[in-house]
Amino acid sequence: MAGFSPEVEQRIRALGGTVTPCGGGLLECLTAVRFQVPPAGTRPCFGYPYTPGRANCDGQDAPAFLRHDFADYLEAEQIDAARESGSMALSDVSYPFVQWKVELFTPWEAETADNEEWEGTIDDTAIAELTGRPSPQIIFIANTGSWPNYYFCVGDDPYTTDPAVYSTDHEVLFSEVEQQGHLSDFLADLLTEHEFNTIVAQIVNG
Repeated sequence: MAGFSPEVEQRIRALGGTVTPCGGGLLECLTAVRFQVPPAGTRPCFGYPYTPGRANCDGQDAPAFLRHDFADYLEAEQIDAARESGSMALSDVSYPFVQWKVELFTPWEAETADNEEWEGTIDDTAIAELTGRPSPQIIFIANTGSWPNYYFCVGDDPYTTDPAVYSTDHEVLFSEVEQQGHLSDFLADLLTEHEFNTIVAQIVNG
């Protein structure tokens, strides 16, 4: 494997990440991506039950990114406050964030811890129909505090330079699966600081 496409690598760097050259499979390359973790309190962390705007990351070391459509979810009071003050801080926004966290999940692979825990409880029918690959190796890349909770790739995706990204939710875990474009599309939906400030300026001047 030659690593990710130039488009994917460029977006990772724009988001403050680093890309380490990798010669292995997709899991190795995804695991090699590193993002700077912001100080606790600047972005929320996730878990169940999810607490919007929680300031303490509880020891987690996974960075979270705001999505491009965050303005659609702002309350009228937040917009009024931003226009009055002429600014809005990232810490003022609690939704929708995506937490980047790469983890291998092998519920259909015999003699693995995941298989022992999940065997017989997770059906691979939906994901097999969507990907054309039964019982694939799952590589979680991100999670959220809302539907869908999980974003993932499959380990044997033939387009390793820009793999497909899929989603599912903890309420319908793998019984409902949707494709969310490719990794380049997923990363493009996450905001850089500059993009956040540009949207805030549009809100303030709106």
